[in-house]
Amino acid sequence: MPVLQFPLQKRLDWKPLIVGLEGPPGAGKTASALLLAEGIRRVRGGDIRVLDTEGGRAGKYVGEPIGRHPPVDFSFALMDPPFRADRFMAALTELSTGDPPPACIIVDSISDEHEGEGGRNDWKDAVLQDIMERANRNSDHPVKDYNWMTDYAGQLKWTPKAWQPSSAARRALGLKMPRMRVPLILTFRAREKSDIFADKKPKTRGAEPPKVGWSPVAPDEFIRSCDLLALLPVRSDGVPVWKGQNAYEGFVIKLPEYFKPLDDGKPLSPAHGEFLARWSKGEKVAQPEPKKEPDRQPAPNGNGKRQQLLDTARAKAREGPGMFNLWWHDLSPADQDTVLTIEDELRQIGEATAAA
Repeated sequence: MPVLQFPLQKRLDWKPLIVGLEGPPGAGKTASALLLAEGIRRVRGGDIRVLDTEGGRAGKYVGEPIGRHPPVDFSFALMDPPFRADRFMAALTELSTGDPPPACIIVDSISDEHEGEGGRNDWKDAVLQDIMERANRNSDHPVKDYNWMTDYAGQLKWTPKAWQPSSAARRALGLKMPRMRVPLILTFRAREKSDIFADKKPKTRGAEPPKVGWSPVAPDEFIRSCDLLALLPVRSDGVPVWKGQNAYEGFVIKLPEYFKPLDDGKPLSPAHGEFLARWSKGEKVAQPEPKKEPDRQPAPNGNGKRQQLLDTARAKAREGPGMFNLWWHDLSPADQDTVLTIEDELRQIGEATAAA
């Protein structure tokens, strides 16, 4: 059986497209996803399908206008617990079938795979309980009225094995989504994270840890699969944030250069969805005028210090967002401005480190 498909292709009829929307509850993720999907539908044709893990939350938009936009025509499937990755994969396979195929599939919310009822954490606990209770029954001296939750030595021994089924299913789902020929819109719940290293810093020791920005509730496998990922903060009214308030938040947000026209300061709308669908279709889409690069030449006597600062920034980026953020907050505003001159490079280093 041949490995490659011939004739070799110079381009795909439809490029895969995965859009991520993260934000806290009530930020407008579902509404924004539906508006984007409506724009994709206008270009691709087909129907909009929603995989609803939140008890029918998407149903409140059936037949209802969304802001100044008319109602979006869509159908939705309710997904009940357990929210295991293999069940998400089966649901996506079912929803992507049809002739013609659907215009778009919205998963609202993919975060349930991680923390929802029966999700990865609960799946691990169920597997761990089964392993430990079987091990006790099959031992030479089984313990009567055995309680696996109080067997801490057994938990330490068997927990790595208990993670294996959920980890394998998650990897499979993470590999499947980028290979789908139907555009996906994934919504992620987001939580505001605190600086876990605050107590080690003289300035913040003993005080309440400062907030360092919003972070999606999701594994790296799903975040990396997104072609773009926008933050919808509290009371955003559908206007996405494409640049984090700090390096920690900025490492998650993703807006490649060819999607820069989306950063127009307006609420997400069907027009933005049409732009994405036309890009996915391979059409030439309008690109922003190249920005004039600021003068990044160092002062005559400051080259050594500046270069050392940028080299340190690259090294911290390789250590991950946590260590980078710890280092970033101790910089002066002037040094932060200098580091931001290589922001795109640092983002690429961070993504490469996460993928390694």
